[in-house]
Amino acid sequence: MVTTTLPLATQTIVPGPIGAALTEMHRRASSERLIARIAAADPSVWTSDPTSQKTVANRLGWLRVASAMQKRIPEMEQFASGVFADGIRDVVLLGMGGSSLCPSVFGQIFPRPSGRGEFLVLDSTVPSAVKRVEKAIDLSRCLFVSASKSGKTIETLSHTGYFWEKVTQAVGPKAGEHFAAITDQGSSLEEFARARHFRRVFLNPADIGGRYSALSYFGLVPGVLAGVPLQALLNSAVTAESEGLGGESSNSAVELGLFIGAAAKAGRDKLTFIVSPVLRPFVPWIEQLVAESTGKRQSGIVPIENEPLADVSDYGSDRAFVFFQLEGSPGPSEKLRSQLTSAGHPVAVISVADVTEIGGEFFRWELATAVAGWALGVNPFDEPNVQESKDNTQKVLAELVSRGKSAMPRVIASADGISVLAASPAEADSGKHDLNGIIQDWVEKARECSYISILAYLDDTSEIDAALNRIRKILVERTQRATLRGYGPRYLHSIGQLYKGGPPTGAFLLITADDPEDAVIPGASYTFSTLKTAQALGDAESLVKRGRPLLQLHFPGDQIRGLNNLASAIAVHG
Repeated sequence: MVTTTLPLATQTIVPGPIGAALTEMHRRASSERLIARIAAADPSVWTSDPTSQKTVANRLGWLRVASAMQKRIPEMEQFASGVFADGIRDVVLLGMGGSSLCPSVFGQIFPRPSGRGEFLVLDSTVPSAVKRVEKAIDLSRCLFVSASKSGKTIETLSHTGYFWEKVTQAVGPKAGEHFAAITDQGSSLEEFARARHFRRVFLNPADIGGRYSALSYFGLVPGVLAGVPLQALLNSAVTAESEGLGGESSNSAVELGLFIGAAAKAGRDKLTFIVSPVLRPFVPWIEQLVAESTGKRQSGIVPIENEPLADVSDYGSDRAFVFFQLEGSPGPSEKLRSQLTSAGHPVAVISVADVTEIGGEFFRWELATAVAGWALGVNPFDEPNVQESKDNTQKVLAELVSRGKSAMPRVIASADGISVLAASPAEADSGKHDLNGIIQDWVEKARECSYISILAYLDDTSEIDAALNRIRKILVERTQRATLRGYGPRYLHSIGQLYKGGPPTGAFLLITADDPEDAVIPGASYTFSTLKTAQALGDAESLVKRGRPLLQLHFPGDQIRGLNNLASAIAVHG
């Protein structure tokens, strides 16, 4: 057992069966002077290819961005004060992946200051999600923050265009005062924002990739608008930065990275999080960071986020566990941790004393993930398979626009409010038309895999999430496999890289639904419903191309009814 302590944070690691592998990993790290080289921003830590080293060198700004951003606190606080002094009440962040997940953490963990309205994050192309945000705010008293590193993210541009038109209709020529942008210098979003006289354009340091951008403008500007105390948050981050880059001994971030890397190399690549409820919003950010950074070259770490707890006997030998808890709040029990270690599972426990200490946790996990990438022999700063799904989306989008419903996959079975779509021509011609039989066949294939992921192109509501978690619990009980769930298209910008480039051991359940109402994207030849459908079909094509077991379902009517009937069918026939 290894315990390391930061001010107000404690980490304990019980390696169990990976003890020898972890010891060897420590030996390697010491012999290669790993921390000294990372602290010196040496790209050769992760790649020996000169071209790749140039790319990596331009992605290491996160190492000391917390220190740099401390000097920017007055600027960001003054911006927020001016926004609310002008009568703005609501704030909506428009972004995807690294541009949305950290702001989502802030919006859910920190309470809103008195007198302020909603702080919402829109990262969905499901029309009901767009409409739900629109109905929750006062357009004439709302600030929209458009965030995209490249400035070309199709979802963010679509959301920005949609709300630009709505706000212009509401307030006229002063619409620009209701928008701000966060992007890289020279991006198309910067050009769009300046042409429309946005209230402010924040240009982020170009040497920070999206998923490592939490402690830059991409996280901190939305954070200050959400009511985050930036000074306390960054003090925590700078403390973690100093500890993580300051030496080889008692380094909690490096210990964590070596632990999850050694676990993955020992076959325990299902990194399962068990979390205090108040900290639960932090884990999707970790999921993106770890999955997108390590999931390539057919290896990687599979983060298991918000999975319903199961009996210890249902957890396979491919698991390692992280307990993430806030001291003094309800959370995971000592009894469960003891049961897991007694059952031979590696366990790490991270405890923080105050929610502002998540500033340090952002850095701890960034450095740990970079170390885990080194341990696995992958470059944690690229995403070679993300572009494929984007290209597939554009191709399918063009087909849907030109051919309409005739471009949709064939329905091969339908019952109980559930339709099965043919994921491939072979499946369309298979002659299988029984819903329960198709589900049973897919579950059997899933048992041969090491994890199951539900990809839901549905609105992320508490009711839908509860229904999806019922399905996850049943799948764990029926298959003893780790389960994940992601909302489309959000997951395409987070864990989607791992699904295509990581271990080829996943089975997938992709769910779409009819949209009771649609939303028009100004200037586009398609609607949000069409875009969402293209994203789902495009990703299905990528998974089928790789031979992943895929069950593609569609709910033509009530979505909760469809999910509940699906849960029953898996429970009975799976």
